[in-house]
Amino acid sequence: MRRVLLLFALAVLAASVAAATPLCTGVLGTNVLTPGFECELGGLHFSAFSGVNAGSAPNPMQVNLVAATTVAHTVYLTFNPNLHSTSTMAADLWFYFTVTGGLIGVDLYNAGTPGSSIQEVVCSGPISRSPIPNICTGTVLANMAAASFESREVMFAPQSTVYIWKDILAAPPDGHISSFTQSFHTPEPMTFLLIGTGLLGLGLFGRRRAKK
Repeated sequence: MRRVLLLFALAVLAASVAAATPLCTGVLGTNVLTPGFECELGGLHFSAFSGVNAGSAPNPMQVNLVAATTVAHTVYLTFNPNLHSTSTMAADLWFYFTVTGGLIGVDLYNAGTPGSSIQEVVCSGPISRSPIPNICTGTVLANMAAASFESREVMFAPQSTVYIWKDILAAPPDGHISSFTQSFHTPEPMTFLLIGTGLLGLGLFGRRRAKK
């Protein structure tokens, strides 16, 4: 009986934790750099958003989530980083966040004006902040750059968690970026099931060999 009650309590706790994370579609217009912001969509969880002023950027910095949708096995998020250069000074923002839930690829589309660019690194481990900033501590899964009105796509082996860093730049004399879209390709549910089954089988096989 105690075991049943414990399992029930854990299930209720898990449900309450899941319910505490809002859908990305329900928080449009929010500045994702707000401490503690997170959201989920299409089986993916987006969290640990942060930004660093790498040049001249608005203070306080804003990266607003302006659109969120899913199509088949792809999640699309569109952001407005509110970056505008002056006639002589660039606006430059380092933008970080983490995605969990299973990914097999990412797309990047830069809707900024000519003179704008976005460099992106997708990593299997956290992005180092110091002593040397923006170094991938795991495997570099994608390293891409998109100029004005360009898109880039990189596919990779299934990952349960990825760490993303973007260098968002609006160059003088009149560059600005008010929109970029990031899409996230998720695997078929059966793909992760097969991977999980294979890992479980390897673990059991290793334990059997160790006992002999």
